[in-house]
Amino acid sequence: MARSGPRFLLRAHLLQIGNLALKKEDRCVKKPRGMNIKNSKDRGAWAEMCFALRAIEEGLRPARPWGEPSGYDSLVHHKSTRIFRVQVKSTIYKMGRCYHCTIRTGNHPYKKDAFDFIAAYVIPEDVWYILPEKVVRGMSTVGLYPAMAGAKYDAYKEAWHLLRGETPGFVARIEACTEEDFPEITFPPTPSACPAPDPIARKRIRGIASFLQWARDRIRSGSRGPDDCSARFPLFQALEDVW
Repeated sequence: MARSGPRFLLRAHLLQIGNLALKKEDRCVKKPRGMNIKNSKDRGAWAEMCFALRAIEEGLRPARPWGEPSGYDSLVHHKSTRIFRVQVKSTIYKMGRCYHCTIRTGNHPYKKDAFDFIAAYVIPEDVWYILPEKVVRGMSTVGLYPAMAGAKYDAYKEAWHLLRGETPGFVARIEACTEEDFPEITFPPTPSACPAPDPIARKRIRGIASFLQWARDRIRSGSRGPDDCSARFPLFQALEDVW
């Protein structure tokens, strides 16, 4: 018993240290990254670096413009097809279930066509929103609901395909090899919804057209008038072509 006492105390002390380490680790995990950056400008610069890293992961090529261009923070392109101007914003401010993200410059909304997309980063949820310019045009603040399915901007959550110029469910190009022999596919004719042509009606139409052509020639020649043409139309042709 004398020897088991110190062992028991040692085990209890080690367990206590392990529990304290786990609690400390839990606190570190629960606290989202970037939340400890108190200065808003520093947090904005950190969000821009996070955007560049995530853009590379999504197959995009980000570029930082020189100077201080008004309206956008980054340029991105995908396979050099098109370059988009992106304004990067971030937020940690939550009211209820909504995160409010400020998207104005100073005290005024951005001018029209100042950027192509806004990349809004909800830091506590680690969620990005790729918002087209026309969706937030003239707005100073946008409300984002990452945990609410079917919210107003839910279609733009993690919509990195927009920066790649892609449309979900659309195949841009289909490539095929012409050297391979593929069996020819024939499709049976689809039945027509129109009734079958009436041979008698077609014959009557041809007879009427023959009469009109014959009467036109007679009237142009000046030898017959309209009434006379009707009376003198050849009887055999009328019987054959019209009836």
